[in-house]
Amino acid sequence: MAGGLFAMSRDYFFELGAYDPGLEVWGGENFELSFKIWQCGGSMLWVPCSRVGHVYRILGKVPYRAPNASMTQWSLRNYRRVVEVWMDDYKEYFYRSKPESQLLTFGDISAQLEFKEKHQCKNFHYFMTEVAPDLLDTYPLPAANIGWGEIRGDGSNLCIDTMGSREGGRVGVSACHGQGGNQLFRITADNEFRVHELCLYEIQLEVKLRRCDGQTRYSWNYDVEKRHLYLEDKNLCLEFDTGRHRLGLQKCDDANAKQKWAINNKLRMV
Repeated sequence: MAGGLFAMSRDYFFELGAYDPGLEVWGGENFELSFKIWQCGGSMLWVPCSRVGHVYRILGKVPYRAPNASMTQWSLRNYRRVVEVWMDDYKEYFYRSKPESQLLTFGDISAQLEFKEKHQCKNFHYFMTEVAPDLLDTYPLPAANIGWGEIRGDGSNLCIDTMGSREGGRVGVSACHGQGGNQLFRITADNEFRVHELCLYEIQLEVKLRRCDGQTRYSWNYDVEKRHLYLEDKNLCLEFDTGRHRLGLQKCDDANAKQKWAINNKLRMV
């Protein structure tokens, strides 16, 4: 739940240990507080006609900046702290969805683990089975990744890039920058080709984006030896056009260098 949607007494907030002081700038504090409440004996009450005041951003602008990194990197670092303390074995599924977060350090969490043990907080399996038993009906656990990172065209400095496209937009290639973002992709064991919550799909030999819904079946795969990124059911391989910076799909051809890709997850994360 978003932090601005519920309220608690000041005394109880500090009884729960307040916010983890290692969470910096922005992100993760709402998850941490929610997990603490549910796993450490708390409860949440729905109060009809209640009102919760919340001081929000002025005109939608963030009134602060993230030092020496992007806001995304700071939030990922914070999420790592939260999942390492509270999610137990379920943290694996977070890292499947956000593998790049493993490149970020998250600091000392010994005080948070000590709080968890001292207050005899329940494990995350309890949260999943007793607090949110229907969660997986809507949000299935993510499949493992068979490859993730930047995907670079053979012998070039061009990487697959969303080009800022949203749902329905076309995917292309642009100069590799090694910082993730629009160039951070995942190929999963259930044959999805993903960038964040969007899936790549073929339409008339073009590659476009749409929301991953957990229902649509895909057939993407990566051949490590041939370095082909291809659709198994159609024998179509991903091919880049250096002149127009576009992606397309053509019949797989072992001799075609424009159908060869290298997946690299050694990104420059702060």
